[in-house]
Amino acid sequence: MMRKMVEWNTKAKILSDKEQEYLVNFAYGLKKINEFHENNLKRHLKKMQESGFEL
Repeated sequence: MMRKMVEWNTKAKILSDKEQEYLVNFAYGLKKINEFHENNLKRHLKKMQESGFEL
């Protein structure tokens, strides 16, 4: 799902460059998710869904 978010945001440019980089780190396994990061990723997902992203 996170890779789909990355691909969609690359075209839509909803998230900032820093937020996009943050998402990429988890989508491609560069960092491990903990509760703190999970909450941030959910916040980014919500922001994207409000702008038209669909699961």
